[in-house]
Amino acid sequence: MKPEKRKSKKSQIVLEYMIIFAIVIVAIASVGFLSNIKGNFSEHQNKCVNVILEKE
Repeated sequence: MKPEKRKSKKSQIVLEYMIIFAIVIVAIASVGFLSNIKGNFSEHQNKCVNVILEKE
C-alpha cells in the first residue's frame, strides 16, 4: 500500500471514530435532557394538583 493511501485510510478511521464518539455524547446528553424535562413536567403537574386540591 502506498504511504498516501495508508495515511488517508488512517485519517478516515479516526474521522469515523470521532463521529461515533460525537453520536454517543449527543445520545448521553439527550437522555439527561429528557429526564430533566420529565422531572420538570412532573413537578409542574404536582403544583397544579396542589392548587386544584386547595381550591376545593
